Amino acid sequence: MHKNHEFDLFTLSLKKKVEACANIKQESLSLDDAYQLYTLGYHLYESGELEKAKLCFERLILDYPFEERFIKALASCYQMLKLFDEAAKCWMHALVLEPGCAYFAFQAGDCFVRLGKKTEAKEAFQMARGSAHEDKELLTKIELMEQKL
Repeated sequence: MHKNHEFDLFTLSLKKKVEACANIKQESLSLDDAYQLYTLGYHLYESGELEKAKLCFERLILDYPFEERFIKALASCYQMLKLFDEAAKCWMHALVLEPGCAYFAFQAGDCFVRLGKKTEAKEAFQMARGSAHEDKELLTKIELMEQKL
């Protein structure tokens, strides 16, 4: 699979969008500033201001593309905004960072179902099932999603 390459291209396109909007190069965020921006994004997400939260999380990914928490936040935000292609790319990138995470695989599978990508969805659910072990709630969700295929 070339999922990591897709995420790299996706990240590059985000960076170009941010630079175009600001019309200047972005300075790198310090880790402390990044966590403050994450907290702001989290509160915006929780209060339903998803577009604003998305901007926070997209900015974080530019400087910290391997920070799992930021990737998960952005993927969740995209999913809530019904931007399933972008969300799937983020979930697959998260799986590169944490191989075998049943939750990430399940979320990617959910996005693929919504995109009508049955083959990718089946692969993601198979990966999730193999990693879910004794998580009965997740296994039940996987079965329900597989029935939609």
